[in-house]
Amino acid sequence: RQPKANTAMALREAQSALDELRLTVDSMADVGGDVGTVLGTLRHRLLKRFEGAGLSLRWEVDQLPQMASLTPATVRNLQLLMQECFSNIIQHARATEVTVRAYSEGESVIVAVTDNGTGFDMAATTGGRGLGSMRARASQMQGSLVVASMLGAGTSLQLRLSIGELNREPGQ
Repeated sequence: RQPKANTAMALREAQSALDELRLTVDSMADVGGDVGTVLGTLRHRLLKRFEGAGLSLRWEVDQLPQMASLTPATVRNLQLLMQECFSNIIQHARATEVTVRAYSEGESVIVAVTDNGTGFDMAATTGGRGLGSMRARASQMQGSLVVASMLGAGTSLQLRLSIGELNREPGQ
């Protein structure tokens, strides 16, 4: 029995490492400032994890303006922030549904993630590096991160990124 358990764990770790490598390669691709492409690729890469955890994923991504500041480093920070968010949901939230929304608001792109999980007491949160890591990544992207949660009411995360120099069509 032990060898099968070790083999299963090794396979999960190998798959996780392969997913991580694929995301790293994805972050180096020129996405032309398109946050929607970054999010769509991340969704594609992580969908099996959601399904394996029994989570229903609602995806509501509007047509977004191009972001001049969407460098490979920014893409990688966005991927890692979202990956940490999803990992926290899968490991801790006991959620059945996750909604990802992305839309523009003024001079910002907003990426919002909500779950219907157990939530947590923000004042009592100790240990772990997840929230601190996500806030640091948001800061590295010149963005802001707001996390709200209440016991029994799920958790929401809102990442606000500045569009920067807009790449809009004339007349917009």
